[in-house]
Formats: sequence, structure tokens, C-alpha cells
Amino acid sequence: MLFRKESIVCWIDDFRTFAMKNVGRFPTSEEEFYPTLFNFVNNTEVGKFYQTQNHVGIINRKLVFMKFVAKASGGLYDPYFLKSKVWLKWEQLLDKYNKESSPGINKSLQTAGLDWCLMITEIKLVETMQ
Repeated sequence: MLFRKESIVCWIDDFRTFAMKNVGRFPTSEEEFYPTLFNFVNNTEVGKFYQTQNHVGIINRKLVFMKFVAKASGGLYDPYFLKSKVWLKWEQLLDKYNKESSPGINKSLQTAGLDWCLMITEIKLVETMQ
């Protein structure tokens, strides 16, 4: 498994619930999307949270980025031979997504806070020891 299921934070789940309650459908129509999104992020506690934590990035009244959180399997101090397998699977998943997605939404990337930094540091330390 690539991630810990209980760790997922996805603003779209809450937006879907909000849209169903307020518009009656999800996905919304193109005309309803931005008014519904602005209502969600400006007038609900959970929507405000997502916007202040950069899960929903609105610039000049356009949705320009979004963030989803899923903690990767494994641990911070796992050795490279374990961690690299998880990292590679994430990279392959994102590569597939980006190749199959429309222009403009095909720029997904992954970050893992310190995890990947330590993994890359470990690679460099091993390379310089040879």
C-alpha cells in the first residue's frame, strides 16, 4: 500500500457534500462551480481551513492549485532500500496521471516533507563514500 488510509485529507470530499446540499449535485455545472467554491471556502469552517492551509489555491478568483494529503507507507527513518520503493511507486503513479491528464492539470508532483529529503541525502552519502 502506498499510503495510510486514515491519513487522507481531501478537500473535494467536503466540497462534494457542500455542493450536494447547496446545489443538489456534484459535480456542479461549469456555471455553478466558482460561486459554489467561493461560498464553500468563504462561509464554512472546513472550507476556510482548506483555503488557509493551501489545500485550495485561489488566485485572482481562479482555482490555480490544490493539495491532497496522504501519508506514505513506511517511516521517517526507514532505510533507503525500503523507502525508495515507496517513492518510486508514487513517482510512477504521478507520471501516469500527468501523462493521461489534460494540459493545465497535468503538473502534479509529490512532496513528503523530510522523508524524501533524508532519502536523497542517504543516496548522496552512499555515492560519495565510493
